[in-house]
Amino acid sequence: YDPWANKDEVLDRLDISLLDFPKSNSYEAIIVAVSHNEFIEMGGEKISNFGVSNSLIFDLKHILDDKFSDLKL
Repeated sequence: YDPWANKDEVLDRLDISLLDFPKSNSYEAIIVAVSHNEFIEMGGEKISNFGVSNSLIFDLKHILDDKFSDLKL
């Protein structure tokens, strides 16, 4: 999921279908790879709710509180 990415362009260039929005309780791993304001405003609690129990969150841009991240760069 990337609210800034053009879904048609990503599909055409990379053959990847982007989500309109992540589903709750659906992912074993979540990678926060960009620091878009949308993700900062969502916050760690909402982002962590996209994961199943014991999912991993990789915060590559260090935008989440430490209690919501399993790995930061």
